[in-house]
Amino acid sequence: MKNILDENIKIFEESIKRDPKDPEPYITMGLVYGKFIDLDKSVEYFGKAITLAPKDCKIYVHLGNTYARFLEIDKAVQSFEKAVELNPQYPEAFLNMANVCKDFGRQKQAIEFYKKTIEFNPQ
Repeated sequence: MKNILDENIKIFEESIKRDPKDPEPYITMGLVYGKFIDLDKSVEYFGKAITLAPKDCKIYVHLGNTYARFLEIDKAVQSFEKAVELNPQYPEAFLNMANVCKDFGRQKQAIEFYKKTIEFNPQ
């Protein structure tokens, strides 16, 4: 598993070298480091992606999910709130925020965010 992970990291590092203004490889690196290895590196890569695409609310959702995975709940909620600020009708941000609040005992907040999720995505 480690060899495959190392190979994928090298591939995305090469992508960054080829086109350092493309936020996608930074996002991918943030996801990889956030899921398997290192919160600090994950945040660093998401930060670079945000610098390149500051209005992309999905990056903030990924960042929030990463913070939640490492139990940085306040930072997770802040990231989801930023996603909502950028796109107030983005149901995934509300859903993720609701799930994090529910999982960490913030039931009233969770209910509010679930209602917003349903409001913007009634299916």
